[in-house]
Amino acid sequence: GIVAANSAISAWLALANKYNENNNVVVNVIGEWSLDEGIVHETLTLVKIWEIPLIILCENNFYSQTTVHKNHLPYPSISKAMRDFYNIEVEKIENGTDLIHLQNRLQHIVDYVRRTRKPVFVEVNTYRFCGHSVNDEEQLYRDKELNKKWKERDPLILLKKQILAKNKKDKEKISSIECEIINNFKKLEKETFKNLGIDIKEAENLKNSQLSSRINDIIKDLE
Repeated sequence: GIVAANSAISAWLALANKYNENNNVVVNVIGEWSLDEGIVHETLTLVKIWEIPLIILCENNFYSQTTVHKNHLPYPSISKAMRDFYNIEVEKIENGTDLIHLQNRLQHIVDYVRRTRKPVFVEVNTYRFCGHSVNDEEQLYRDKELNKKWKERDPLILLKKQILAKNKKDKEKISSIECEIINNFKKLEKETFKNLGIDIKEAENLKNSQLSSRINDIIKDLE
């Protein structure tokens, strides 16, 4: 698919809400890499000129696949640039890994859009701990100190601390949920490798003549 192609679609959905005069709010979620795409800037221009009630939420994890922000965007601050370029209302959420804080800020933004029926650009600073793909395990482009800093702000670890700070009695309940999640992942992993093994075995047992026959069938269907 095309990066950020959902932007234009979300704008038209939000425009429909405006015409229907309902209380719905559309949220278009993009990554900072999407800011290289023309469709995003066309959408921002349109929603501002027509005052379309759309929230454009940009997840900024500082790396577009393996390229650091400063090497592909010609401005140091995304939110400031969007405000300056499009004269649009902007919100920046620095600690996007604090889920409670994030929920409260986003609720405030949704309420604002419902009340004013105007667009808002939201930049949420977050972080991708793992590689972008299976070929990106080493992550040589990463700043090790930055990795360490963000891992201390892991959203799940932070949320657990926040819950226990309010009520230590929830510790057993959280442990139970964690065990259930781990067991479900192990079960899923086991089933996945089992099915993969069956598929590989069937492929290995497939005779060359059968394979040629199936390829010919595909070609005939395409003709």
